[in-house]
Amino acid sequence: MKIYSGNDTNRKRILIDDLRRTKGANTLYVSHYCFVLDDRKDLIFYYNPIHFWDKCPIEKVADYVWTNLETDCAIFKNVDPDKSPKSKALDNKISYPIFFPETPNYIKSIFNLNYFKKSMTSNSNTIIGAVIGDVIGSVFEWDNVKTTDFDLFNPECFFTDDSVLTIAVADCILNKRDFARTIWEYGRKYPNRGYGGNFSFWLENKSLKPYGSYGNGSAMRASAVGFAYNDLETVMEVAKQSAEVSHNHPEGIKGAQATATAIFLARQGKSKQEIKDFIVQTFDYNLDFTLEEIRPTYPFDETCQGTVPQAIVAFLESTDYENAIRLAISIGGDSDTLACITGGMASAYYKHIPQEIMDFVVDKLPVEYIEIMNKFDEHCVKDI
Repeated sequence: MKIYSGNDTNRKRILIDDLRRTKGANTLYVSHYCFVLDDRKDLIFYYNPIHFWDKCPIEKVADYVWTNLETDCAIFKNVDPDKSPKSKALDNKISYPIFFPETPNYIKSIFNLNYFKKSMTSNSNTIIGAVIGDVIGSVFEWDNVKTTDFDLFNPECFFTDDSVLTIAVADCILNKRDFARTIWEYGRKYPNRGYGGNFSFWLENKSLKPYGSYGNGSAMRASAVGFAYNDLETVMEVAKQSAEVSHNHPEGIKGAQATATAIFLARQGKSKQEIKDFIVQTFDYNLDFTLEEIRPTYPFDETCQGTVPQAIVAFLESTDYENAIRLAISIGGDSDTLACITGGMASAYYKHIPQEIMDFVVDKLPVEYIEIMNKFDEHCVKDI
């Protein structure tokens, strides 16, 4: 999809020319964002009448896009600009002078438009909990805060590698895809999302061989495993498989297994004390510290052993989902990954995420991710 900004001066295609070409057989959708022309073959997007933006074949346009266009836009049929420059819309929902909508100065992608947004259709709150942690924590990774008192809805928030690879693992589970190949494909499809140096090198090669990492990348992508299966043995084995394609160091595998196991136990209705005791006994993590004790001196640590215990304690100390995310970020360090890991556990345990938080994050995600999360939620509910 073309990246468009208001500085574009491409005049090779002009809206009025396409309207003349299609008069008698066109539908024009007018919003405050742009013009969308249905010429029976393509949806053609214009930022304004003289700036062509993009086009999409009609057969590839999803049903919900049509629904949203019809809801959000004034609709003009069979526009002939030479005879009806002030054509009336088919309904009176919105009053638009044709050709003169109020457009913003910058639109990054057509998928930023409201009518291209797909909502979460499930409320089972599985991996969206991890993704929310990543997105909200994204702005604090290199600008740490050491407090829970921060703006949860920073407009600069974005999805990072944590979300990309969480979705990749969910896709693997849903569609029985190969972990190495799928993770590699997702990483290459969504570049420049904050991948670690060694993982970036792994993405540049086609060998798909593990490189002995014990970085927290194996844990940050493991939440789907904890939600997808209903027996601990399978959770442990699949978490190992999801990790070892790149992070085959024992600590890398352990971090993924501990994350998925904590989520599994939370789903089973275990108490926080039971979850803590099991993690300590099984993975030999030290969880006998408080966030208040470590917060002043906790450094940036990209290892599993320096991230997973801290994320677990953030979950254990929390009182609800939002509080869990705030606590994880308040530690400092690798904030998005800490909040991603904690967020998965918190969504499994509390089974409720405030709608305002959900909407804020979903609005920043690719449609593909939302579709996969909806299908994953349905898969998990069906199998419980």
